[in-house]
Amino acid sequence: GDIPEANQANVRDRAGWFKGNEGDRTFLFMKAALMEAGGGFDQKRITQALDRAGWLSEKDTGRLTHKVRTPMSPMNLYHIQPAEDSL
Repeated sequence: GDIPEANQANVRDRAGWFKGNEGDRTFLFMKAALMEAGGGFDQKRITQALDRAGWLSEKDTGRLTHKVRTPMSPMNLYHIQPAEDSL
């Protein structure tokens, strides 16, 4: 998939993108941003917790990321969609 156009503005220190509307939004995190948001835990622990919680909404076979075309280049991003009851 592609990044929605409304989401493609130049941003300094970009963490990723999002798709969808408020209430049904999926956040597309780059690895470095996910690590920063992960509170000091290692990548494996962060991604396993997200996967077990069912928050990784799109994954490529054998991966926890999904490849999308971004304005920069194709990237493997973590597609995070928090559960409705956790917000």
